[in-house]
This record gives sequence, C-alpha cells and structure tokens, in this order.
Amino acid sequence: MESTFTNKQGRTYKMYEMNKNAYMLLAMQLSKYDKAFQVQVAIIEAFEKMAIALQNQHNVSWLELRKDSKQIRKQETDTIKEFVDYATSQGSTSAKLYYMNITKLTNKALEFIIQDKTGTPVRDISSIENLGFIIALDKRAEKAIKYGMEQKLHYKDIFQFCKDEVNKISEGFIFNPKSLKKW
Repeated sequence: MESTFTNKQGRTYKMYEMNKNAYMLLAMQLSKYDKAFQVQVAIIEAFEKMAIALQNQHNVSWLELRKDSKQIRKQETDTIKEFVDYATSQGSTSAKLYYMNITKLTNKALEFIIQDKTGTPVRDISSIENLGFIIALDKRAEKAIKYGMEQKLHYKDIFQFCKDEVNKISEGFIFNPKSLKKW
C-alpha cells in the first residue's frame, strides 16, 4: 500500500506499507540487483523490530516497566528544564538546546549498549533488560545535573559532568571481549 512519511527534517517521502508476503515477492524481484541484499536485510530488520514492538504491547511486565521508564524520563526532562533556567541565569544564550543535547548524548550511549544505529526509537522496541539500561542512563543524567546545580557549578561544567557520567555507565554495560587480551 502506497503512503507517505515525513522525516525529522520535515521532508516528505513515498513509503510503501507491506506485510511479510509482499516483502518476499519484492525481495525475489530485487535479487538480480547489486544492492538487493542490503535492502533485504534492512526490510527483515524492520519486520523484526515491528514484531518486538507488537510483542511488547502484550507483555504486562514490559508495559509496567515502560510506564516507569516514561516517568523517569519525565523527571529527567523536568530537571533539564531547571538546568535550562540555571544556565540562562549564568548567561547562556542557547540553554534551550540542552533538552536536545542531553537527549542526544543519552541516545548515543544507548546505541552503544543496545547496538541500534538505525535511528529507531529504541525505547519503544527495547527488551525488558534494555529498558533497565535506559532507566539507568536517564537517572544518571538527572542525578549528575542536579548534583552540579547543588554544587553551584558553571553550566558548561555541569553538562560535561553529565556527559562523563552517562558515558561511564554506558561503558560499564558494554561487553568488550578485547579487554580479555590484557589478562
């Protein structure tokens, strides 16, 4: 079924909605093209993410944890709002960008943990385990910002502290077999 979608930059593109059977027909037609394999893999991954999202919507434990994660994210954004006011009072002229910048640094850390670089909102397709990672990162960012403001640090130092704390926790979650070489 032909449709359209609008990307983050506001550009509208054609989009085709299809089920697995329609995909299989398309994949067979594409097999003679060089980039067919890449297209096929991307579509398979999209179906997998859709299946996970649908499964999550029927899992009571996941729904409860997702609800909790939304509450924690709200607490974080409330703290970011306080931080924006704090940074503005210290002379920042672009403090409102901290909503975006702190979200970006958290999402970047999530990409390393969850290993999804497709830009898909990982919060909605995450496993229960990964929702735990998300909650931990959101809480760490919030606590770092609050601590920095309590200590009356400069807003730029608070942002750097927040970034360092989020990166520390994400590095702790990543399995790195290369570190075994030093043993």
